[in-house]
Amino acid sequence: MTLFRVPIRIEPSFLFLTMMFGLSGGSRGIESVVSWVVAVFIAVLVHEMGHALMARAFGYAPWVSLHGMGGTTYFQNSVRKTTVWHEIAITLAGPGAGFVLGALVLLGWWLVPVDLPPGLRLLGSDLMWCTFGWGVLNLIPMLPLDGGHVARYLCMRFVPGSPRLPWIITVVVGTLSAATALYANMLWWAVLSGFSVFRAVQAVREMGPSPVVATKAAKRAPAGQSVAFRPREATAAAEESPGQGAGSDPDPVREARGAFIRDPNVVTGAALVGVFVAARRFSALAAVAAGPDGRVIDGGALLVAAKAAYDAGVVRGAIELGELAFARGAGAPAGELMARAFGRLGEREVAAQWVERTSMLPDADVAALREAAELAALRDDPRWELWGTRGGVN
Repeated sequence: MTLFRVPIRIEPSFLFLTMMFGLSGGSRGIESVVSWVVAVFIAVLVHEMGHALMARAFGYAPWVSLHGMGGTTYFQNSVRKTTVWHEIAITLAGPGAGFVLGALVLLGWWLVPVDLPPGLRLLGSDLMWCTFGWGVLNLIPMLPLDGGHVARYLCMRFVPGSPRLPWIITVVVGTLSAATALYANMLWWAVLSGFSVFRAVQAVREMGPSPVVATKAAKRAPAGQSVAFRPREATAAAEESPGQGAGSDPDPVREARGAFIRDPNVVTGAALVGVFVAARRFSALAAVAAGPDGRVIDGGALLVAAKAAYDAGVVRGAIELGELAFARGAGAPAGELMARAFGRLGEREVAAQWVERTSMLPDADVAALREAAELAALRDDPRWELWGTRGGVN
């Protein structure tokens, strides 16, 4: 379907999992479950359309997918250069649209007669929770929530030399969020917060030691050795490499990042990808590529990096890069990689979502996916009959 010229894809998993979540409320009747599903559908669609319409205002070509994990807005490279503030506006447009919808529902409650049918009042109550409640939670500065992305963009703007900072913020905020959720008996939010902390810790580890820590470590004398011996080491190093002191060898990663920041273009972007892949800095590369300047890095280069991460066993890094590659037009190869990556992690339903999404692309090799070892848990899934007939549908 299309809404305001924005293509929208609604996956069966979205409706199924929303209904299951509604049934988990315990004593909910059929009317209550239907109200919940309709409210979630409207709220998520309005949220994603907020992102999409703001992105289009800045020159992007957006499309929306509603899936089992909620909703995602994808957009191709902008036809003009965007700034951090543009990206923040796009990010905040989602919850902002939800707040506007919630305000309209609240206003309607004040204006409508008191004898409004119970079903409509129930729908209004569910809509206000889905807009105001989820909207506020979504602004918590914790990746991958919208608040986390805003924090990441602000870090890129004001602390560009600290790519770990957004992930460190996620660890701290996510830990506090999980503890608070457990205290309030909100188990689902505690699980989501814990997952965010887990991913953030993985990202920090993949980035390696910070430059400050590495510099201090290089200056520290070996165990049992006098600190006064360090000047002699520095002299020897200077003799081996004239004009450079100890620990001052060029850092390819830092040089590539600096060159890209000074002049973000296709050439410096390709060089950045090559250096980061060689250094196994996959999550760091994804963080740069997701930023406003990173839009110049095309999907093909990101797909190469994602495959390198996957082959190196860094599956989460492969997923971060693969999702960006898919959003930037890398097509079925990126979708196939995402399906195999989630299958390798044992996340069966997410892998199935990516198989379904990929099967709709004209260059998808669904038969090869079905035989992939990583998707063995899906091999007898009856949905393959549907997926195998969808190639070429846009």
